Amino acid sequence: MQLISDLDLRDSVALEGKVDSQVGAYHAGTIAALTSISEGFPYIVLEAMACGRAVVCTNVGGVAGAVAKAGIVVSPRDHLAVAEACIRLLSDDDPRRKWRPRPGAECWTCSCSGSAG
Repeated sequence: MQLISDLDLRDSVALEGKVDSQVGAYHAGTIAALTSISEGFPYIVLEAMACGRAVVCTNVGGVAGAVAKAGIVVSPRDHLAVAEACIRLLSDDDPRRKWRPRPGAECWTCSCSGSAG
């Protein structure tokens, strides 16, 4: 938290901890990142994508297969690649728009209206 303050990112970064609504958390953010060094099946990635969030994740376990072409997959432990992928998605609406669910699409985690902007 000190680093967030030192870099003057208090208005841009939220460390929420435990939340009551996963859907609300996904919709409150712009992108989702899963930076594991070991992972089984990445439900977090699927939930984020179902709620219309572009994802950045590491190529471990079943992550790359789950993301397919709907996100950016980087090598594990490569913090620069994670940062570059996050910056790319935060700076460019096109991939985020492309990966949003269509209006009226029913998500297995949430009901999305397609307006999860």
